[in-house]
This record gives sequence, C-alpha cells and structure tokens, in this order.
Amino acid sequence: MKFFTILTSLGPTVMLPVIITLFGLLFRLGLGKAFRAGVTIGIGFAGINIVIGYFWGAIAPVAEALANNAGFELTVIDLGWPAASAVAWGSSIAPLLALALLVINFLMLILNWTKTLNVDIWNFWGVMLLGQIVYYRTGSMLSAIITCSVVMIFCLIMADKTQKLMYDYFQIPGVSIPHVFTQSAGLIAFPINWLLDRIPVINKINWSPGNLQKRFGVMGEPMMIGLVIGAALAVMAKMPYQTVLLTAMGLAVSMVLLPKMVSILMEGLVPIAEAAGEFMTSRFSDREVHIGMDSAIMLGDPANLTTAVLLIPVSLVIAAVLPGCKTLPLADLPAIVYMTVVGVAITKGNLFRSLIIGATTLCAVLWTATAMSPFVTALARQIGFAIPEGTAAITSFVSGSYWFPYLIQEAITKITMLF
Repeated sequence: MKFFTILTSLGPTVMLPVIITLFGLLFRLGLGKAFRAGVTIGIGFAGINIVIGYFWGAIAPVAEALANNAGFELTVIDLGWPAASAVAWGSSIAPLLALALLVINFLMLILNWTKTLNVDIWNFWGVMLLGQIVYYRTGSMLSAIITCSVVMIFCLIMADKTQKLMYDYFQIPGVSIPHVFTQSAGLIAFPINWLLDRIPVINKINWSPGNLQKRFGVMGEPMMIGLVIGAALAVMAKMPYQTVLLTAMGLAVSMVLLPKMVSILMEGLVPIAEAAGEFMTSRFSDREVHIGMDSAIMLGDPANLTTAVLLIPVSLVIAAVLPGCKTLPLADLPAIVYMTVVGVAITKGNLFRSLIIGATTLCAVLWTATAMSPFVTALARQIGFAIPEGTAAITSFVSGSYWFPYLIQEAITKITMLF
C-alpha cells in the first residue's frame, strides 16, 4: 500500500512506465522489450503533457480574459482538475478505493465481462472523488466502495462499447478509453448524433477538417486553423497584439506537435497491445484484451482540438444564461479537449455536429459542477488544500462532466441514508 501511494504521488509520467513494464512482463514480452515499451510510452505521454501544457499556457490567459470581460456574477470558481485530483488522491481512504478499482477490473477480465485492462491508474482520481463524496455525506465506507465500483464498471463497459468507434476514427490499435471524464461526456453524443441524422438539411452539413482543406487549400490545414482561431479568440478577449500572436502560434504549434507525440506513444503501445492479445489468445481462444488509456492519446486530432477551442467562448455564454448554473468556467476551460473526443469520433470529425454535441454536453457539465461544489469545497478543506481567499466555493469543470456517475453517486447516497 505504501509503494502504491508513493507511485501515485509521482504522477502519470512515472507511473505509466512502471505499470506498463509490469504488464509487459505479465504478458511474457520479456524484460528488455517490456521496459523499452514502458519507457517509450512514458516519453510519449510526457510529450503529450508538455504540448498540452503549452496549449493551456497559450489559451488559458485568453479564456480568463474572456470570462473577466463578460463580468459574470457566478459564485463557484473552477480551480481546475489539478485541485480535484489533489483532493481525490490526498484523502486517507484513497489507497483503499484505488485498490478496490483494480480488483473490480481484474474480476471483470477474469469473468469475461470486459475486454479492457485499465492501466490509466492516475485517472482513478475521477472515480475516487465520487466515492469520497459518498463517504463524506454518509460516513459509509461500504457505500463509497460500491459507488466507485459501479462507476468503474460503467467506464469499462463504455470503453468496450466505444473501442471500435475510437479505432475507426483515431486509428490507435489495441486501445480503449475508460477515462471517466471522456466517457461520461461522450454518453450524450450518441442520442444527439442520432437526432441530427434525422433532421433534413442539417444531416447533410459536414465541416470536417478534410473538407475545409479541400475548400480553403493551405488555409484549411490544421496548423492554419489553429493560427486563425487562436488569433480570433485573443482579439475577442481584447488582448494586446503580443498575446494575439503568441496565442495564434500556440494553437498552431499544438495542432502540429500533438499528433507527433501520439506517434511516439504508439511506438511503445503496439508491442504491449500485441503481447496482451497473444497472451489472451493462448489461454482463451475467443478472448481479446484492450489496453485502457487516458484519452490524452487522442487529443492531437485536428477536429478535436478545433472543436474544443471553439467551445471555450460557447461555454462562457452558456454559463451566463443557464438557469441554476453558479459555476464560472475558468481553469479547466482548455480541458474541454478531453470532453469532445467521443463526439468527434462518432461524427467522424464533423465540426458542425461536434459543436452541437459539445454545447449540449456543456449544460450537463455546468449543472453537475455546480451540484458538486459544496462537497469538493468541504473535501478540499479536510485535506488542507489552499482555497484562494475570498472564494466561497470551488469546483472542477472536468468533474462536472461526470453527470451520469454523479447521478449514480446520488442514488447510492440516498439509498444509504434510508438505512
């Protein structure tokens, strides 16, 4: 348990190589190949995080300026997923909840209830946060573990259901996405896309990057789309010309470098995925296994990045007019890029549809982030998290995407309180 706590404290860049190497050995890949695969995946993931950090650094000041210029009177402040993950991993019950999630995954694999082996342990924090809310509200450890287990089962089922969809669009083999943020947000994409398919005229609109490039030539290339959108957002935010130029280049750089970082990660991922497949086939002829990863590996898609950036000003408008919303989207605005992955895949990169799906999802995200804020604030105070002076309540926009898992938490909490 102590080893696990130390490992999680080092973050995903260190945790992933260790976990991947161990699973490589389990799948009889050999120490040298398993270790190389683990380190390569760690390098790729670190590269993705560096580029995402660069992207966040470019777009965050613009997003903050857009929010400040709008003069919103929203009382719940979005301090971002780092604050929420610190609350989740900082709790005294975090190791027990994480262990329960690992056990659930292995049991489901053994019983053939899932094909996903979730190595994305760092992102267990999203599931664990919901369990900690149940524990805070009810005092029941059993209910907290049940909540985490049910949400993990949901994530694994959705990862299995969307695996082919993700592969067909993003072309990353042997991988599924049990990321609670991405799958919870993506759950809304299916009925909305189904509805759009049945609306005349609307169902013929297709603003894919490929179509834009055919129509606009060089200006339709991903780097140019990033350049133009970055500059336009900075101008809308009334930023100085230096920031306009830096934001434009920041988005252009992200559009080009993210896919390259993903290709490095895939170099390490492919031998692990192949070894896992051979391992399962040798023991169960009708079985296959997918490596469960963070949706960060799919963020480099031009349609996904473009959709996410365009949704930043949309989210601010929705927050201002949505009844019952008290959350000011701020720190996590750049993280919309994780929210749009399933919607982009199901629409095959159609920006028009992705924006409609994203805008609808944002309503659920903002309502849920508002509902979670009293509990996130209380849990943050329990672990001694430094809440900014003058801030009444905090939340995480990312956690707000857990609209369906949050309903699971509400149901289990209510049932527990009856007994």
